[in-house]
Amino acid sequence: MRLLLLRNGVKAGDGGGPGTCRSRTRLRLRIRLRPLVVVALLSCTSNDGPHILLTNATVELDAFSGRPNPRWPLSVEEARELSLRLSDLEPARGATLPATRLGYRGFYIDSVGGERVFITNGLIALLRNGEPRIIYRDSRGAEEALKTQARSRGVGGVFDRR
Repeated sequence: MRLLLLRNGVKAGDGGGPGTCRSRTRLRLRIRLRPLVVVALLSCTSNDGPHILLTNATVELDAFSGRPNPRWPLSVEEARELSLRLSDLEPARGATLPATRLGYRGFYIDSVGGERVFITNGLIALLRNGEPRIIYRDSRGAEEALKTQARSRGVGGVFDRR
């Protein structure tokens, strides 16, 4: 798929003015595609690890059973900072996610196509259908940054009680 950069809904020099069918079609396409970009995995196979770009993402603090887990949308600045922390990670060869237990288990970040990011105990897992597809080491402090966000939203007591 080829993406075009548009200005005012019209590609320069295409003959379609603001009122033409061509410009309305492109505008509709841009509006429909925008909500689909939640978490995009960019060059996941690079030697430098994943490059995860977060936009319109929601974080879930996985800590409760029997009541809903706290969830919050990332602001533009939080998404930018967390995207940097999720870049160029080292694969955690041989690592496995910890067994499910009561209390704090980690953070989920919602994503596109049924894939989620799960961050726990110094590990970052890309999940598909709930199963880890690949696991990286959290070498840039993504989990601590999410704990700071949780504390600022009044839900940090879940992991601060230990």
